[in-house]
Amino acid sequence: MIFDELFRGTNVKDAYDASSLIMAEQQAIQNSAFVISIHIIELATSLNNFKNISFRYLDTYFENKKPIFTYSLKEGISNETLGMYIVKNEGIVEVLKLAAKKSLYKS
Repeated sequence: MIFDELFRGTNVKDAYDASSLIMAEQQAIQNSAFVISIHIIELATSLNNFKNISFRYLDTYFENKKPIFTYSLKEGISNETLGMYIVKNEGIVEVLKLAAKKSLYKS
């Protein structure tokens, strides 16, 4: 079975708790394989105790301050973070500051 982003429509705590429970129960099913994509890396700590759960990630690295997506599956847990790169690269904070400034003049 393949699961993509378990419980992505809920808050982080609820997603963590529900995902942890589901994955812990899945590990007890013999002769089956589950592929789960998830961005809650904190789950790895609690699931690392299960011998039949392994972690893989799609490798990404930065070159000249730009992310390079290798599409290579590697063993382990990614430590790459792209959220702040997107915020900075897209100038989101500057856009919000400009909007706030404009809203002051309209008041």
